[in-house]
Amino acid sequence: MNQPVAHLGVIFPGNNESVVWRHPATRSFLELDTYLDFARTAERGGLDFLFLAERLGIRGAAGRVHEHLAAGRVDNLTVLAALARATTHLGLVATLNTTFNDALTLARQLATLDQLSAGRAAWNIVTTETVGSNFSAGNYLAHDERYTRAGEVVDLVRQLWRAAPEAAVRHEGRFQSYAGSPGLGRSRQGEPVLVQAGASADGRAFAARYADVVFTNAGGDIERARAFRADLRRLAGQAGRDPARVLVLPEFGFVVGDTAAEAVEQAAYLTDLKVSPLFARAWLEDMWRRPYPDFDIDGPLPAEEPDYAGGLPADDRFAVRAATTHQQRVTAYRDLAEQQGFTVRQLIAHLKRDSLFAGTPEAIADEIERWVTTGASDGFILSPPVIVDSLTRFVDSVVPRLRARGLLRETYAGSTLRDHLGLPGPTAGTPAD
Repeated sequence: MNQPVAHLGVIFPGNNESVVWRHPATRSFLELDTYLDFARTAERGGLDFLFLAERLGIRGAAGRVHEHLAAGRVDNLTVLAALARATTHLGLVATLNTTFNDALTLARQLATLDQLSAGRAAWNIVTTETVGSNFSAGNYLAHDERYTRAGEVVDLVRQLWRAAPEAAVRHEGRFQSYAGSPGLGRSRQGEPVLVQAGASADGRAFAARYADVVFTNAGGDIERARAFRADLRRLAGQAGRDPARVLVLPEFGFVVGDTAAEAVEQAAYLTDLKVSPLFARAWLEDMWRRPYPDFDIDGPLPAEEPDYAGGLPADDRFAVRAATTHQQRVTAYRDLAEQQGFTVRQLIAHLKRDSLFAGTPEAIADEIERWVTTGASDGFILSPPVIVDSLTRFVDSVVPRLRARGLLRETYAGSTLRDHLGLPGPTAGTPAD
């Protein structure tokens, strides 16, 4: 079998609430050995790629830093360069933003990683939220403007990648100007794979135009995932692309247990660790857009409605727009809490558990098979909750079952990330479309 039915990547946790700070087995994301062990485990399992996220600022509210967001995280390009030497097949996905970086810097950084890894690099394209104060004044952009700039930057990056090293490249655009020779050599795979995540209309249109891989969060809802993939493929076709070459990989948070009861118990333990009082208060204030310094998070949701119009935070100009409206989400949360008698903290823990796939190795394999064989996804980006143990458990117990069913390759069929994903390489000298 040259190509697997299911494409599996893995994200190194640490950028959002997926890090369980209090779990005794969680290892440091500041030590290189953690990344090395994580990457080698992923490669041992035959996964397509390892994904590192990026956060340029520390989110907070009312002067309080959100404890569930990683502070002082190491630079992902530096880590991935080290992992390029420590692995031989695993794809390496770097997250770099288009709002605060220029095209030439991005082109050179990513082309360098692609050369160092012998054609295994990918760029996760983000427009970046909530970090404008970390940069010079005047760089704030509205949501639509961020995607307009991103399109211009990506077009120029691809033009630089596809030009001969000595070619004269000129670009005069709204956000970027460039005149010079790129001086970049092409890697074994031609150029890095493009990855993108975005649920808004702008995000989906951008992904349909540019992305080889789309990272999405379906929250465990297979029907929602199936509709998203179908819509994205429709948009890709309208953009003149082959829809089959746009891979949709939802996030897959998981807990593997020897028995179903053990998996459920572990999932409850993990989500309880995540939903601390500080986390619950931050979630409530973010959803209700009101300060609640003394609110009892072990009581019911606030009786008043969120401040939908006037409670936008100062940096909401960077907020990511979801497919559903804020009011729709709050209404659904309130209905669920009333039906189940949930406190604020119990509601959040339930939402976290509801998005986890918890079960035996056989049940986890069943779920992956169900999604990829019914058109809900082309695979998943695994999100292991505990570094590195959760990934080790998946590789040792779930991967053999997926291989036995013909869902996952036995060995790597090629050497580049494009080989792993079944994507053709771009032709040298072709213009960015």
